[in-house]
Amino acid sequence: MIILLAVNGSANLGNQEFLNRAFPIYRMLAIIFLYIVLIGWNIYAWISYHVNYKYIFCWKHHHSELWQVLKMGSIFTTILLISFVWYLILQNYQGKIAQAFDFIPKDILPLIVIGIFLAYLLFPTRRKLNGRGRRHVLRLIAGMFKPPFVPVVFTVTILVNIFNISR
Repeated sequence: MIILLAVNGSANLGNQEFLNRAFPIYRMLAIIFLYIVLIGWNIYAWISYHVNYKYIFCWKHHHSELWQVLKMGSIFTTILLISFVWYLILQNYQGKIAQAFDFIPKDILPLIVIGIFLAYLLFPTRRKLNGRGRRHVLRLIAGMFKPPFVPVVFTVTILVNIFNISR
């Protein structure tokens, strides 16, 4: 889709305003969602080769099946790509195409994706959308802030290292 926008007309992907304002937000979200999808494919490989990854990584329960991880990663990646293409259309086109997509301001689009992801993560339900897995992730994130006060477990160390690498 992005290639069609660039070839079709006046798409200016080298615009400094776009690179300075929205691209860092989309890049951050893309890294997070790519990480979720890669975790899903790692789980698939471990299951396929009968590796007891729960024992190796000291995961008592992570409450997520393979299909749930891949489903969550693919849904959020799709939302991100739709928002990104929408932003490109509003940024680079005028006329009927831009008017059709102009009911949401372009500066709000990345914030909508962040809001959807945070709402998904911070408001886990009991039965829908893997609530137990999201509560487990929230406990791991809270565990990142405990190291000055309590001993650190291996899973929290992995999570902190991943966040440090992505900066």
